[in-house]
Amino acid sequence: NINLELRDLRIDIQTVLNTPLGREVQNVLQDPTGFGPHVRVEELEKTHEQEKHDIERQMRNVSDNVNTIEMRMQNLRKGMNKRMKEIEVLKGKISELRKLGR
Repeated sequence: NINLELRDLRIDIQTVLNTPLGREVQNVLQDPTGFGPHVRVEELEKTHEQEKHDIERQMRNVSDNVNTIEMRMQNLRKGMNKRMKEIEVLKGKISELRKLGR
């Protein structure tokens, strides 16, 4: 059981290490002497906030896209139902014409 937990912990660590960093964080890490500790923390906070806003924006976009697709599907259903009613009316008229033709 401990082996499984260690394996999971290693996987989690690899996942964190493989997660791409924001541009500002990469700049701070590449040139740490150019920034004081407070600047590094501020940059990290800015990057975190920016990434948070980006993710929230993407989530809103996905939600908007889902809503748009749902509305289109609803409109298609309404259009199909309308066409089906028109087809039924036409079938009735064709049937009446056939009766008259006999």
